[in-house]
Amino acid sequence: MQKPIVTIIGHTCIDHNTIDGVRYESWGSSAMYIAKYFAKEFDVKSHIVSSYGHDFMKYATEFNFIGEPSSENTLLYENIVNNGDRTQFCKHSNFSPPVKVEGEVANLLSQTDILIIAPMLANYSVEYIDQIMEYLPEKTLKVLLPQGYMRHINSENKIEKKEFTEAKHILKYFDVVVASDEDYDNALEVAKDWAKHKDGSSIVITQAEKGATVFHEGQSTQISTTPIPFNEIKNPVGSGDMFSAQFTMSLHNRLHPHEAVRQANEATARALLSNPLQ
Repeated sequence: MQKPIVTIIGHTCIDHNTIDGVRYESWGSSAMYIAKYFAKEFDVKSHIVSSYGHDFMKYATEFNFIGEPSSENTLLYENIVNNGDRTQFCKHSNFSPPVKVEGEVANLLSQTDILIIAPMLANYSVEYIDQIMEYLPEKTLKVLLPQGYMRHINSENKIEKKEFTEAKHILKYFDVVVASDEDYDNALEVAKDWAKHKDGSSIVITQAEKGATVFHEGQSTQISTTPIPFNEIKNPVGSGDMFSAQFTMSLHNRLHPHEAVRQANEATARALLSNPLQ
């Protein structure tokens, strides 16, 4: 079976993580975790379309980036996790503009089997998404991880929640939307409305130890998971992205969204127990 061509358009960042007092630096972002998961689990090398700086070069060689560094600095995220609660700060957001849709990027999109849009900031405009969609084949599986649209960076660089005001203009393009109930107040009610924007689409809201709820063909179904004791969790950073990666590939392989979520729950559990990608 031929391997799919996967294109991930999303922000790239350097993570400064402090997990229960232990600090370390690594690459980060949904784009990176998903690309790493596809490579490890499916031997699929994703194409990443993202702005990044020269300070990221020590990480970039491990991945397949389209284009060269565009600045000195890369988006920087600070994740502080204490007893499972996470606080996030963001710096260098001005160094992460959308990559222009032209030349090599446009050609890649025209061949893409799976497209994942994974912003970490709310600077992928409606017009930018419109541009991307112009180049995609009809068969492309289009996945949105809207987390960045639901983030505001305040004057102290702390990340706060914001409303996804672009939803009504953007969701019409996507076959799948995956979001977390941590990112949006009343997430299940909001997802019910999102599901109306495109017939046949699937909206998935992940709910940590409760599993996930799927909105598909006018029905909502909760898919449970087996909770993992807090003291057994190695590192929660990136586990949601691994859920999205597994869910996407399962859908590409023609599984029903409910079964795809079950497989994604299992993948997330493995990630929480072993933190396999860092």
